[in-house]
Amino acid sequence: MESVLRASRREFMAAGLGCLASATASRGQSSPPLLTFAYGRQFSSAERKALDAWSSVLTRLADGWWRTITTRLASPGFVPVDQITIEFNDIKIKGAPALTHDSVIEVDARGLLARLRDPDALAMIAHEMVHVAQRYPHAAGWLVEGIADYMRYYVLIPDDPGRAFRPDGATWHDGYQASAGFLDWVEQGHPGTITRVNATLRAGEDGQALLRETLGQTLQQAWGAYIAGKPYATSAEAWRRRATASRG
Repeated sequence: MESVLRASRREFMAAGLGCLASATASRGQSSPPLLTFAYGRQFSSAERKALDAWSSVLTRLADGWWRTITTRLASPGFVPVDQITIEFNDIKIKGAPALTHDSVIEVDARGLLARLRDPDALAMIAHEMVHVAQRYPHAAGWLVEGIADYMRYYVLIPDDPGRAFRPDGATWHDGYQASAGFLDWVEQGHPGTITRVNATLRAGEDGQALLRETLGQTLQQAWGAYIAGKPYATSAEAWRRRATASRG
């Protein structure tokens, strides 16, 4: 399984495995495992073996990811969970490869089994792990998903080609790649902003207002400046890399 993943996208694994050294330092030998796995339905022996192999790779990546997530998204008084459950099931919501409920990440087993060799399936869990950490009582959806994708594409796996997006018709409040790129641009110009926005959202306050205050302009004006700078995520090269990666 690991050899297949390395062959399909070596740069992804290099970025993700770079977290392993920090994971070793953050969780001692006697610490309980961060991830536990549950099987929400019956699987054949071949399916179970394939899922177990995939889970082994994920387990090696997850500790480092979690340490980075909880460090970057720390806030006063917040204590992150020390165990996350990955549940393999059949998600009924069309087009949803994974869903997060508190500390449980439900993964659509049928979809995963069809793309076990695609490292994007592992990166999907990085995104969902951010949702486990967020714990916002209420927040604008674009910020919830934008921060999760910002952490995935610009912090945890910075060479992930999936960050590319089409600028035509995109907006700062689309969520996912577009919002992630915008938030990275904000962070580059105002370091520490994402950590502060996260703390504000976790406290039940308005993260968008904090962004406007930090930028000194409306979010629409800031988005215009971001797109005018021709970010790499919108470039032809970024799209070529995304297309190549999707073909495996």
